[in-house]
Amino acid sequence: MGDISATSDVIGFSNKPSTYEANSCISFSQNVTGGHNRFQGSFGDPIRFSVFMVVFYFMFIGFVLHKELHKKALRNTLLVIPSIFIFTAIFYSYTKTSMLGLLFGSVVFFYLVRKIKFGKEISKKFILTSSLTIGVILAFVLYVKRALFLHPEALLGRVENLVISVDMFFFNPFGYGLGIAGPASQLATSSDMSLASGVRKFLPENWYIQILLEQ
Repeated sequence: MGDISATSDVIGFSNKPSTYEANSCISFSQNVTGGHNRFQGSFGDPIRFSVFMVVFYFMFIGFVLHKELHKKALRNTLLVIPSIFIFTAIFYSYTKTSMLGLLFGSVVFFYLVRKIKFGKEISKKFILTSSLTIGVILAFVLYVKRALFLHPEALLGRVENLVISVDMFFFNPFGYGLGIAGPASQLATSSDMSLASGVRKFLPENWYIQILLEQ
């Protein structure tokens, strides 16, 4: 029999955080400053993972409410238990995009369910008050955990990479060859060594910029 541990590194997802390795499965999380892990499941990054969870959550809740379940306890269980796990996963992805999406989606979903399924109108005052209350709570959480959700260091890094990308482009508009930017730059050098010499390899944070620099 083969080495099971070696196989598990290729099939499924890795138990090593923040890894990008060739011929290996994706990491289950990415690290943030302070040793915190951002859950990303089997997706490319935490943002894709948490956005999927937001969309999936509302589809699931809508399905449960649409089904005529005779046992109220069963319906409540299907609503509460998955909600706890999904909210926890979204929170520990530390993605403000998904938290804002969850806030906006909750308001719209609640309004549509009350109006379409139960035939009840909701006053604009109630919608405004609820949205404001949830917004204040969300703003408080983002402020308290601003180092995790706002990622000031990552934001400054993106700006720095953008400046580097512009300088590299104007220095050589015809491209540096494959592997000079993006994830591949961590594994290989440019196909043209003379152009690649002295060029700093980095992640440009944008696929289009990567193509622009390489080609």
